[in-house]
Amino acid sequence: MKAKSCIAFGLNPAYQCTLKFKHFKFGEVNRAEEAINFVGGKGQNYTIACEQLQKADKVTVVQFTGGSTGEYIKNFFDSQNIQHISIETKGKTRNCTTLLDKNTGVMTELIEPSAEITAEEKQTFEKTVLEIFNDPQNNIELISLCGSLPKGLDGSTYEFIIKNSPEKTFVFLDVAKSVDCMKTGKVDAIKINFEEAYGLCPKESIQDKKDIHEIGKVLMNLYPVKVVAVTDGPNKAYMFVRQERDTTKPYKTYQYTIPNILKYLEEEDNGENDNINLRINPLGAGDTCSAVFTMKYIEQKDFIQAYRYGLAAASASCLFTNSIAHFQLDKMETIYNDIVVEEI
Repeated sequence: MKAKSCIAFGLNPAYQCTLKFKHFKFGEVNRAEEAINFVGGKGQNYTIACEQLQKADKVTVVQFTGGSTGEYIKNFFDSQNIQHISIETKGKTRNCTTLLDKNTGVMTELIEPSAEITAEEKQTFEKTVLEIFNDPQNNIELISLCGSLPKGLDGSTYEFIIKNSPEKTFVFLDVAKSVDCMKTGKVDAIKINFEEAYGLCPKESIQDKKDIHEIGKVLMNLYPVKVVAVTDGPNKAYMFVRQERDTTKPYKTYQYTIPNILKYLEEEDNGENDNINLRINPLGAGDTCSAVFTMKYIEQKDFIQAYRYGLAAASASCLFTNSIAHFQLDKMETIYNDIVVEEI
């Protein structure tokens, strides 16, 4: 089965709807002033960010889709000329609804449970994966496993993908659960946020859950990966990079100081809305980081600078309030230049 050089597995997609209210009141009838519909899910956001990086011709998203919400997702990718391989399910793709109170800036997320993947659908998926990996016409350079798994699947699904992946393929993980696949030795890099990083550590091994150096040391000792990248919203980000040739130092630690995103708001926006929560949209920023980080690494083979680009794109995506994983390339470049990277 023909596929692009980057395969993004987004096995838990969503139909995303954001409803904006002048003032949301719990327990009452609320009429939205604005409704915005778009595609959701970590692997889907990842793929959209690749398109924003002008890499749509290099990425294929593999996903489960069902019902009218699944059709919406497939139609969206078709309209963007992004290749998708969609496994049809009997259950419909889940809805995710965001309620935004424009008065307070408070967002409330309502997420439906995923439809359960049947044994037959799982079998179809595994057959499809093998057809992709075994097609001699494909030159797969990157496999990205993004997000949670729907009901009916467990960590063995990610293990199946990784164990059957082509040799010398770069394997990236943006997952906080079902990470036993990291013990296969075939995962090259993982990107998670600060809380998720702490959650992956055996609790008895960490004295101070806010000590990123201690967390990094535990993760680098626990899992045979080349890179552990840790984000913390607008705060400093970190990367731990294994040193295969330096026997005196098993890994190096890099700190990324991210500039305040407010300085990049367009001048014409200033004063239009005093509520900062309505001018910044962090949804999908982490997925954007993952996409740009991995695509830049495949292009440049430089972990340190690729992650810097990922963080810059994530920051730039926060400036788009009515879409997810969208960003301007010039904004990304500007923020990239303003990010300070230090080995610590």
